[in-house]
Amino acid sequence: MTAYKLYLLILGTRRLSYATGYTLFAIYLLRIVGTNPLELVLPGVVYELAIFLGEIPTGVVADAYSRRLSVIIGYFLMGIGFIIAGLLPLLWVAIIGLAIIGLGSTFVSGALSAWLVDEVGQEQAAQAFLRGSQVSIVASFVGIGLSMILGSINLQLAVMGAGVPLLAMAFIMLWVMPESGFQPAPAAERESWAALLTTFGRGWTFVRASRVILWIFIVTLVLAGFGETFGKLWQAHVLENFTLPTLANFDDILWFGLISGVSIPVSLLATELIRQRLDMTNSHTVVHTLMLLFISLSGSALLFALSNRFIMVLCGIWLVHIVMAMIGPLMTIWLNQQVESHIRATVLSIVGQVNSLGEIIIGGPIAGGIATL
Repeated sequence: MTAYKLYLLILGTRRLSYATGYTLFAIYLLRIVGTNPLELVLPGVVYELAIFLGEIPTGVVADAYSRRLSVIIGYFLMGIGFIIAGLLPLLWVAIIGLAIIGLGSTFVSGALSAWLVDEVGQEQAAQAFLRGSQVSIVASFVGIGLSMILGSINLQLAVMGAGVPLLAMAFIMLWVMPESGFQPAPAAERESWAALLTTFGRGWTFVRASRVILWIFIVTLVLAGFGETFGKLWQAHVLENFTLPTLANFDDILWFGLISGVSIPVSLLATELIRQRLDMTNSHTVVHTLMLLFISLSGSALLFALSNRFIMVLCGIWLVHIVMAMIGPLMTIWLNQQVESHIRATVLSIVGQVNSLGEIIIGGPIAGGIATL
């Protein structure tokens, strides 16, 4: 299997599992665990805190040792985390599970895209990032359906079941994942903590010297805070402020699965349009496209927040999901265009840490506290 196809499989598996585990996770916390809006965001805050603390160390290790091994460890931890998160209907158990998922994701975040760029090159990797977004959309659609099926049986089963594909993928990668384009640090250097700090120092020096990377930090911080707030609280907003229409035998679980699923085919078409029409080798074109998408995202969020009609709220939710699906791969392309190979995983991990910081500061206790009032 080529690195290009394996990347799509790895990414698709993660999105399948995340959609399976997270589609009804807020409903699981609200109904089974019995959380209020502030408690509802706490597992997510711990998840992001684990990412914040783990991003840079795991990124440095990936640059110094092996990006392949880092991804495999990450998938194993994420799989175990989902199983623990749904094991018992207790808030502290869910928090522990999400902390493990967060730690596992830090092993993957910088390492996977850095591994792909080294294996296939910058130009083909840009195509893979957009194609990966499409695969993620399809996998998410399947995951939403699987979540609805498992959730209709038992909400805990939907959360725990998300861990199985991740564990299976970890074992598959042990056998088929190549690593021919990456040159690890010499063995003598890998054994020295000072050398690992040097790797981090190179990455941090590059970040401080690059105005573009600093702008990426700002955009990532704001976008992460918005995504965390919207993703964790939109279901609670709908449940508390609207009566879901009676449609056949739809209960809340089926309604939320339907709401999440409708935006998927449109997102797929939108990302394909970008993939075919956008010159992804031109960073200025990528930046201008992102600016238009950020404006669209702001309008979509206002439509969701200010509407008092259910159909308009649905349109706001769908538009946010569609625009976010387009922003993700373009941000990845933009960032990878700015970073040299030998520090790529470290820099990507620093950006991942900024992402977590935004979700913790903006999308955590502040948003949850306001929603509780």
